[in-house]
Amino acid sequence: MNYGQDTPSGPVAAQPMTPAPSQPYLHVKIGQLERNRKLPSLRFDVTTNLPNFKRKKYTAIERNYGEFEKLRQHLVQTYPECLIPVLPAGTAATATSSSGGGPGGVIHVNGGNHAGPTATFNTSAFEEEALVKEAIHTFLARIANHPVLRSDYELREFIEAPFLLTKTYPRKSRTGFQHAIEHIDQLDGLELGSDTWYDALGAYMAKVETRLDPVRKSAGQVARKRKALSEGLQDFATKNVAISVTEPHAELSLILRKTGNRLHRVSEVQQLQAEHESMRLDYFMDIQIRSTEAFLDALVSRQQIYYEYDTSTKRTERKKQNIMVLKSASSIQTDRADQALEDFEQAKTDQTTRLQVVERINTTLPSDLQNAQRQRVHDFQTWLKGFAKRQLEFEKQQLTEWTQLAEQLSKPQVQKELLLANGHSAVGPH
Repeated sequence: MNYGQDTPSGPVAAQPMTPAPSQPYLHVKIGQLERNRKLPSLRFDVTTNLPNFKRKKYTAIERNYGEFEKLRQHLVQTYPECLIPVLPAGTAATATSSSGGGPGGVIHVNGGNHAGPTATFNTSAFEEEALVKEAIHTFLARIANHPVLRSDYELREFIEAPFLLTKTYPRKSRTGFQHAIEHIDQLDGLELGSDTWYDALGAYMAKVETRLDPVRKSAGQVARKRKALSEGLQDFATKNVAISVTEPHAELSLILRKTGNRLHRVSEVQQLQAEHESMRLDYFMDIQIRSTEAFLDALVSRQQIYYEYDTSTKRTERKKQNIMVLKSASSIQTDRADQALEDFEQAKTDQTTRLQVVERINTTLPSDLQNAQRQRVHDFQTWLKGFAKRQLEFEKQQLTEWTQLAEQLSKPQVQKELLLANGHSAVGPH
């Protein structure tokens, strides 16, 4: 699968590896996800026509999850004007299993003639690997499509050479948007990039943050209850089969055995459905929580940078006033004048540097935040639509099992099987 941009067909959709030469591109093709080390690692290929890369194609690049984390930390620190895509977790745990998964199982749906990717449900390790790869695909694709981030020097090193970045960055504390929650609820009509727009956006995302974790917990409860239901149904099925063994009445024994065997199959479907619910919903909600935190971190970083710029402006003004005081003095000491001029130049240089960052933020961050909101809507729609389709397949399979049980328990079918069991022909008078 080749990944390059978001489309309505999925979180990240395929793109040709050789786009038009006139268009700058950086495309990533994801390969194998390795689990046999302390940290999961991912193999991928890259093709690009960006001038800062030494080659046009790189194959079999392997990076572990820690290196992905360091890359994102670097991007966050280096580009405060950009909203850096969120890195999903390296594993998708199943809340319904205390052992954290296992070999899993495969269940075929819609009969043996059904073709396509929904023909089977691969659970546990198979489902989890596909889920993680899909999410990391999205992370890389959104960096690759960002006009600023794809030209980053550390990203080039991440692709071209062993990633040796060892510096870690402390997470900034984040407070300050809660106070505005009750005062600003609407973004419509506000000027993009205005202070009011930023305040409203921060208030909205702070409210979203408080609501996502309860949603994730509720999804886990649904999965656990479905698992409990499947276990109860399995126990009921086992007891039906056990009773059928000692039941002297042949017809009732057959009915109990058929019911027990069929309920075992229904419980297996419910068990797989519970694992699917737990894994997909919990992992998706975790990504959304991380994305919201990254969104708010970007807003806090903007506030901090603006504060530091204001501080540097005031510092420069004070240094300038010091020079004016020295000029008005009756006698000027050369060393003091030189030091004052040096301090002023340093303050002015620092102010200019910070102003450049502020200007970059004013130019890039509003559109990045606006695009992130659109991506958020797209991600919810795409993931939940896919989730609904998989759930429908599970429900269809259960409906098939119940329908077949009803047919097996019909009077003619029971009589027919009893005759066959007794060595008599099923055709002819009863």
